[in-house]
Amino acid sequence: MTTVWSLYQLSIDYTKKLCSKRCYDLRDECQEYLLERISRNDMARLKSFKGISSKSTFAYVIVNNLIKDFLKTKKSVVSYDEMSYTSLCEESDSIEDQLIKEHDKKQVKIALKRLDKEDQLIIKLRYFDEYRVCEVATVFEKTPKQISKKIEMIKNRLKKILNREDFSF
Repeated sequence: MTTVWSLYQLSIDYTKKLCSKRCYDLRDECQEYLLERISRNDMARLKSFKGISSKSTFAYVIVNNLIKDFLKTKKSVVSYDEMSYTSLCEESDSIEDQLIKEHDKKQVKIALKRLDKEDQLIIKLRYFDEYRVCEVATVFEKTPKQISKKIEMIKNRLKKILNREDFSF
């Protein structure tokens, strides 16, 4: 029973961290969804722990998979205002460069909002939440190859949107 309890505590910790990181404006709803799923059937998922992996890894995988399930049910509009742009824009030394990058970020935000909900979510998962292509494919129940092609199409669409607005990279 102490193993199940420690796994439950780890799951709660991961739920708070990962819902905040991956679900932004839906973090509270995500946490409720995950805690309900973890507690379901008297914590059957946690009781299935066999000791093959560490408790921490086991709890992380459970929470991560539940977040993927949650995102499948939501496929919601993505809020880019709160997201980190470290994957798109690196920090620079000069103030002038920082101002240019800030302008670039705003243009990218505008372009991202013009995509449909599914495309927004694909970009969010792949570049902001740093999911691998195979993980994004799992969320959308498609093959990694289909998702890779879709990402390339989305990136091309974004470039066209940005070029129409006289935006240069």
